[in-house]
Amino acid sequence: TIVHPSNAFAASAASSSASTEQDLILLKEAYESLTSLVDNWSRATTSCIYADIPRELLESKNKEQLLEKASTFALFDKSTSVTSCRKTNKIVRDYLGV
Repeated sequence: TIVHPSNAFAASAASSSASTEQDLILLKEAYESLTSLVDNWSRATTSCIYADIPRELLESKNKEQLLEKASTFALFDKSTSVTSCRKTNKIVRDYLGV
């Protein structure tokens, strides 16, 4: 069958229009995600999942106490640890798909 050029153009334009509509939707979603990331930058780039052992527990005068706690509490008494926060790029990398 022979397709009239104006019909072929109309079909192509309709397909292109649908594609453009999908592209606009994707761009809007990406923009909203990036805006959310920027608005929440500090929270998104800070991770507070680390536990540090106080330096005084590691001093040689506390060696016996440390060895006892290590054998009893699987490495150390977690109640003596201090939670610390560090900057991370994990969430940013997840946003970017890296």
